[in-house]
Amino acid sequence: MGRPARRLPARDPAPAGPRPGWPPAAGAQHPVLDDARRTALWLDLAYPDHHLGVEYDGGGHVATPEAARADAQRHTRLVAAGWRVLRYTAPDMHRRPDEIVAEVGRALDHTRRDAAQRAVEIDRSR
Repeated sequence: MGRPARRLPARDPAPAGPRPGWPPAAGAQHPVLDDARRTALWLDLAYPDHHLGVEYDGGGHVATPEAARADAQRHTRLVAAGWRVLRYTAPDMHRRPDEIVAEVGRALDHTRRDAAQRAVEIDRSR
């Protein structure tokens, strides 16, 4: 008998989504499966082919010590699953949107360079 099918919990159906000018292919409210806990971790925006997530940190994620701990654990689980996560606050999003778009673009470029370097190293090892 195989593993039972997973059900992803419902998530807010109307996330903000990427801002105008963001690099294309960002998926809003993207689930990342946490196999160890058999649950999903949701990223506000994701570039799945690059394992890059972008999180909007509203005030609620640190409202209590328990919420802050849960947020830190969630971040750790995303990183342990192989994701890079860029985190921004509301003031960041409003005061420096162009810088954030540039940072996301640089992170995407970085993952492309890493993938290209791995391909070269694999080819050399043959």
